[in-house]
Amino acid sequence: MAMSNTLYEEEQPTQRWVMASAWLAAGIAVVVIVAALAYPGIPRWLRVIVVLPLGFGLFSVCNFRRLRIRATTDGISFGFGVFRRSLRWRDIVRVSSRPYIFLRFLGWGIRLDWRGTVGFIARTSMGVQLETRHLKYFISTDHPGAICELVQRCIRTKQDTSQPGRG
Repeated sequence: MAMSNTLYEEEQPTQRWVMASAWLAAGIAVVVIVAALAYPGIPRWLRVIVVLPLGFGLFSVCNFRRLRIRATTDGISFGFGVFRRSLRWRDIVRVSSRPYIFLRFLGWGIRLDWRGTVGFIARTSMGVQLETRHLKYFISTDHPGAICELVQRCIRTKQDTSQPGRG
């Protein structure tokens, strides 16, 4: 099995105020749940129903702390925690630098816009849009120019080596 070399890596933390709000909400939820569990008159099934959303909330807060982008000689991967997507260079048909527009995605995290573009958004900034034959992905990044240049170079290289009589 061939080893792939890392060409680019970026970790983009989610906006501080978004994470602070999420941690504050999680803290309030913990206080409410502890208070509810301490009350002896609450049935066990209701305690379980109360604790499950807290677990999901903490899982979400921990997973969406930072967006990771990694490009290798094989392709590019991006995502939050366990929610990741990988694309091979030969599957990408177009890349472009785009500004993040709040009204397009209505938030942060993994979002879907009205055109069917899947957004991986850690903060309000610029991003890149990767287009495959079937889907479009928007990824927020601090270095859209560097990613666009790298992706275009890798797409050309894969196209050149996949065409008969070339490379």
